[in-house]
Amino acid sequence: MVMAGLQHWVMAGVLVAATPAAQAADRGFTITDFDRIRIDGPYAVQITTGRGTTAKASGAREAIERVSLQVQGRTLTIRPDRSVWGANGAAATSPVTISISTRELRTVMLYGSGSLQIDRASGPRLELIVQGSGRVEVGRVETDRLDLGMTGSGAAKLAGSVKALNAVVRGSASVDGTALTANDIILNTESASNVTLAAKTSAKVQSTGAGNTSITGKAACTVTATGAGLVQCGR
Repeated sequence: MVMAGLQHWVMAGVLVAATPAAQAADRGFTITDFDRIRIDGPYAVQITTGRGTTAKASGAREAIERVSLQVQGRTLTIRPDRSVWGANGAAATSPVTISISTRELRTVMLYGSGSLQIDRASGPRLELIVQGSGRVEVGRVETDRLDLGMTGSGAAKLAGSVKALNAVVRGSASVDGTALTANDIILNTESASNVTLAAKTSAKVQSTGAGNTSITGKAACTVTATGAGLVQCGR
């Protein structure tokens, strides 16, 4: 009986060891030019600008088969492909990294719990929208105008130089703009987390949240603070 039990245990171990692990794979997508992107899903997206349009997903084969990339008009949408049938195990829901290149970006929309890294954004205007718990990082922004809208518990880390920054921050979202300098800032924050920016000429701040706000630089400031958070601005 003991020997039979031992043999059963050994055979079970052999079967477990023989079970193949999730196979890593790459999947290329053929997409047309775009300058707007919408991300709906828990993906790690990396965007390189100033290049021709390309897209590739990396991860477990079962997971990347469930990713949809479609361009309508000038908008690329990344979302789960609900039309794919098959196993729903750990491999099917494992992390997916999506690498994209495009000539320029005008609008970025990140919904849910994904992450987004953009190497550089330039041009007359960039609109950046984050809703949910997602995280976005832009290595360098060089635009005349940056419009930032954040709702939820997400985070943004921004660097570069812009002429005008208009930002609305709600929920518990946080903004790290320590390395971002704007000539003029208009900020409306209702967040329970911190917002840090830098202004050269002027800053108009309305704070109704519990998070702290810091506007560094020598800008002339107009501050309306009715929340529990502290506001430090300019001179």
